[in-house]
Order: sequence, then C-alpha cells, then structure tokens
Amino acid sequence: MAVKTFAVGELATSADVNTYLTNAGLVYVTQVSPTAASTIAVSNCFSSTYDNYKVIVTPVISASASDIRIKLRSGGTPSSVNYYMTNIFASAGAISSTSEAGQVSWRGVYCGTGGSDGKYNSLTFDLFGPFLATATRYDMRSSAWDSTSVVNRSATGFHDLSTSYDGFELSAGSNITATITVYGYRKA
Repeated sequence: MAVKTFAVGELATSADVNTYLTNAGLVYVTQVSPTAASTIAVSNCFSSTYDNYKVIVTPVISASASDIRIKLRSGGTPSSVNYYMTNIFASAGAISSTSEAGQVSWRGVYCGTGGSDGKYNSLTFDLFGPFLATATRYDMRSSAWDSTSVVNRSATGFHDLSTSYDGFELSAGSNITATITVYGYRKA
C-alpha cells in the first residue's frame, strides 16, 4: 500500500484512519504478567493471522542468577528437542561465544542477582514462522545487571521440527516476575 500524504488543513477520513490502523507494522496480540513463577506459559498467541512475531519481556526480576529458557508449545505441550543456536555473551570486558545443538530449549536472558527490581533487565526476541509447519527461526537480544557489570547476550538459531506451534513458555531455575507482550508483524 502506498503511503498517503495529507496537505495542511486536509482532514483524514474515517476510511483513511481505519486503513492506517489496519496496516500498522506491529499489532498487539496478547500480554501476560505472572508473579514469582518458575515456568510461564503464553498460550494461543500464534495463529495464521501473522507469520512472524516480536516478544518483549520486561522487567525481568529473578531471585537468583539464572538463564531463562524458551520452549515452543503446541496444544499446551512444550517441545523439548531439536533446538540449535549460537550466542555471543559479553560482560565487563569479557566476550565469549557458544554454539548449542539439540538442546532441551533455547537459552534466553541472563537474569543477574543485582537490580532485584528488574529495572536493568530486558529480553526481546523475534520468532519467524512458529505457526507454520516449518522450522521456526529466532533472533534474541537481552541485557541484565549482575551487581558488578552489564551482561548482554545476542543469540540466533532455529527449532528444527516441522510442527505448528500456538504458544511458548519461559522457564528458569528460580521464580521470575515479568510482563510478556506478544506482537504480530502485519503481513503486507
């Protein structure tokens, strides 16, 4: 759709407004805000309406240092195998990278023990084709404060099963509190 421009003094019609609202880039799908849970399920958030999704998790509050792991779900059942990823982990002048294959789940954000109010912790990831019966690809970014330095992680990978997934879950070794918001990327 071509972008319509308006002249000074020209009014937008209801049809114009409705068209622009319908054609917005990111469209809100759902939000959950669990408190003190070690596993958080977000169900029925993927459908044929969108092919690709953005998930924003903030603030991430954890009782202890822990990775949050991500699993895709179908009909409430998490998929536990065939995850492949590579990530770069950086903190206080140290940089490392790892590659994982066939893992139980994707590694997510590192939740440090510092900043227990979560104001320094965040996680965002894009999922490409989770509802399609093809491999689901993803791209993830996270940051946290571990009482001494900022910790950053960047990861990319895929889930190598041709299954249609309708949701996902986040799990950690300790209870976490967060607001998880899911958006769909509008199809052109």
